[in-house]
Amino acid sequence: MSKDADLITDEQVAAIADRMVGEGRRVSPVTIWSEARGGSLVAIVAALERWREARQPRTPDLQIPGGLPEGLAETLMSAAGQIWTTSQGEAEKAFSQRLTAASEHADAALADRDEALAEFQKLADEIDAGRERLAALTEALGASEQTAAQLGAELATATGRADAAETRIEELTQQVSAADANLETAQASLEVERQAREELAATVSARNDEIAQLTQQRDDSRQEAATLSAECQAKSDEVEKWSQASSALTLRAQTAEARIEELVQQASVADATLETTQASLEDERRAHEELTAVVASKDGEIASLNQALDGARQEVASLRAAGEAKSEEIDKWSQEASAATSRAQAAEARVEELVQRASVADASLQATQASLEEERKARDELAALVANRNDEVARLAQDLDGARQQVATLDAAGQAKSEEVARWSQEAGAATSRAQAAEARVEELLRRASVADASLQATEASLEEARRAREASALALSEKNDEVARLTQERDDSQQQIAALNDTGLAKSEEISKWSQEAGAATSRAQAAEARVEELLQRASVENANLETTRTSLEEERKARDELAALLSDKNDEIARLTQERDDSQQQIATLRNTGEAKSEEVSKWSQEAGEATSRAQAAEAQANESLTRLAALQTELDEARQVLETERHATATRLDAESDQLNEVQRITQELEAARGQVGALTEAKTSASAELARVSQDASAAKERADTAERYAAQLAQRLAELAETAGQEGQRGQHPGTRADEPESAEQVAALQRQISAQAKAHEKALSDLRTNAEQWVAHARDLKQRLGQAGEKILFIDARSTGEVALVRRLASELERLKPDHELISRDAQQKLIGATMSLQLAQKGYQYDPATAVMSKING
Repeated sequence: MSKDADLITDEQVAAIADRMVGEGRRVSPVTIWSEARGGSLVAIVAALERWREARQPRTPDLQIPGGLPEGLAETLMSAAGQIWTTSQGEAEKAFSQRLTAASEHADAALADRDEALAEFQKLADEIDAGRERLAALTEALGASEQTAAQLGAELATATGRADAAETRIEELTQQVSAADANLETAQASLEVERQAREELAATVSARNDEIAQLTQQRDDSRQEAATLSAECQAKSDEVEKWSQASSALTLRAQTAEARIEELVQQASVADATLETTQASLEDERRAHEELTAVVASKDGEIASLNQALDGARQEVASLRAAGEAKSEEIDKWSQEASAATSRAQAAEARVEELVQRASVADASLQATQASLEEERKARDELAALVANRNDEVARLAQDLDGARQQVATLDAAGQAKSEEVARWSQEAGAATSRAQAAEARVEELLRRASVADASLQATEASLEEARRAREASALALSEKNDEVARLTQERDDSQQQIAALNDTGLAKSEEISKWSQEAGAATSRAQAAEARVEELLQRASVENANLETTRTSLEEERKARDELAALLSDKNDEIARLTQERDDSQQQIATLRNTGEAKSEEVSKWSQEAGEATSRAQAAEAQANESLTRLAALQTELDEARQVLETERHATATRLDAESDQLNEVQRITQELEAARGQVGALTEAKTSASAELARVSQDASAAKERADTAERYAAQLAQRLAELAETAGQEGQRGQHPGTRADEPESAEQVAALQRQISAQAKAHEKALSDLRTNAEQWVAHARDLKQRLGQAGEKILFIDARSTGEVALVRRLASELERLKPDHELISRDAQQKLIGATMSLQLAQKGYQYDPATAVMSKING
């Protein structure tokens, strides 16, 4: 400004003013300043004053006669009267000229003052508009910060989903390894069954040879069968008794069939549960597709936010340029206002200042009312958003409760399966004890038969026993064939399951890679958003610096206004001095009252003008008092509006905190729901494998029961044979020694030995089957314990995720509170500080639930005691 002041001169100002007068335009400091395009407005005002003084006509000096005419004394008196009259006329003329010049000077000052005031009002309006744009930019920055926080929450959700997917992969890997182990076990058992089948084929071939030999013996003994027809009548009663035993066995078979029907029903229930699980998996797949669509829509929202950020950058740049231009214009108009206001009168300046303050208060009140209306609208929208969030939280809570109920149902089903396994183990133990008792009974019967067979004819009994042994061998062979077919079917099913698990594992691997890519993309987008947020924060700091500069300039303007007030006070003193001079003039006029009646009338006229001036001064004071009263009322109303706005802002901040808590709760419930769904899937697969294992154990137990029943029937047959032999021995003892008996004793001894060997082989086979059943039962119990352990681990993982989410919520709240205060250099910006805060919160949360957490190793353990 000092350089511009040096460049302007009085000649330039005079030339511009003369040109404007020649063009018929109004001459004022503002118009001259706009024509000069530079210079100080104060210097222009001073030069213009000098130009106006130079243009004013000067009062001609009085021409006093140099001497008196010589002559008569009357000439002296007439000359004195002429001098008095001339001096009085010249004084009145000079006074009128000075009064006219003062009036023109005052009118010009008032016109300049009005023009400067209009320009100052226009500048104030532009400053208010700039402040409103700055407030809008601040709101846009807040929206960008909220968007960045939302992107951080979405990144945390994607990270949680990636962790759940990794957990799912580990579970699938364990299941594949378990399936491989089951396949190897099935292959080993299939190899054992193949060897047993080969041994059984050899045994069948040997039995066929024995059957041929026994057939020859049967043909020889048919001739002796006629002699035993009488004995058959005696055995009819015993046959009746065994028929009753057969009916009891039939009842047992019916009971076994009922048990089989019950197992079939259980299998159908398991199939229905499997279908329900598949339906839930289909729902999960649909939810996954919906979530993918939501992620796509979020990408669109992120793109729109990026566009909004670009627009905000452009607006910030334009606002900065406008702020610089306005700063220069503020300095210029401040000088013009100071120069113009220094020329105003005291009373009118005060009235105009009060009017201006009232208008500013009205504008502030209107802006406050508008901001209140916007706050009310934002509060209504926030209430609607909170209601929607509450509905979403309720829906997610219902889904979580449903998942927990399903987990509880699966847990109960697992416990029921464990109880059923224990029952089967007990039944297997009972079957083992029954088989052992049957073996002991067989040993006893064999001992008694070896004593009695030396003296009995057992040709028919041996043939019957051989036939039955052949039927038993055929039955065992058919059972082995069925078992081999079943094992082959199980192997095919296992291979199909392995292929399905491999396909599922590949699909999950692809899904995990996709989610990993999405998580990486989300991370990069979050980093870009953080960079944009940092850039916006820096720009906001620059804008704050500009705002501080503007405030400083306003403070300097306020100081200039104080100086202007001091200058006005000096002007008031000058006016008082002029008033004093006017009073002196009036006293001088009063001393000249004796000169004539014209002077008296002039004095009365000036008195009337002084009264009118006094009344105008009183009216100005009354208007000033009224303006002060109105300004005080507006100030009170503005303070009340500010208090209401502050209350609304506090309420909005509280609602935003509540909404943030609800959003964090929604994210935590969503993570728990995802974990529960993964757990449900794992439990469903475990239940499917447990159902297959239970079916196999049930079949093994049924086969063992059938073998035990066969052993009991065989023991009953041996007891029947022993009774027949004892009765025959008694009859033979009464008849005496028969010559053919001694000849058949070696053959009977061989048959008894063969029967002993057969019974020993069958006993070994029964013992082996019972051992396999016991092993399967133990494996099932171990599997149930493993399932229980996995459920416990799943519960611990849920607790871990809950504690992790609590820690992240605490971190987000702290970060939000610090970012609201615009402290980018806070300690929580550091990653280490964030990890420490999360670890401390997780340790406290897990300690309340009986667990110990080490933040350094991320290991969670149960607290003993």
